[in-house]
Amino acid sequence: DFGVLLAALEAYDARATKDARLPRLVVVVTGKGPLKQAFMDAVARRGFFKIAAATAWLPAADYANLLGCADLGVCLHASMSGLDLPM
Repeated sequence: DFGVLLAALEAYDARATKDARLPRLVVVVTGKGPLKQAFMDAVARRGFFKIAAATAWLPAADYANLLGCADLGVCLHASMSGLDLPM
């Protein structure tokens, strides 16, 4: 649910803006789902100070590399079969 993620990002940005020890975040949204653009629009409207967001569609090998570089991964995907992507 992108709403839960947006709420978490709002809370983090509010706290990180007041605490210089907290790092900036980069959020990379992957996939081709119909909610991707709505999420990116919602992020842009909020004008976060310590959070940047980008979208990407990657080949499988590059996707694995992106996950390997991440400190945290959040999967909002659920397939039609009800099985999540292996991460």
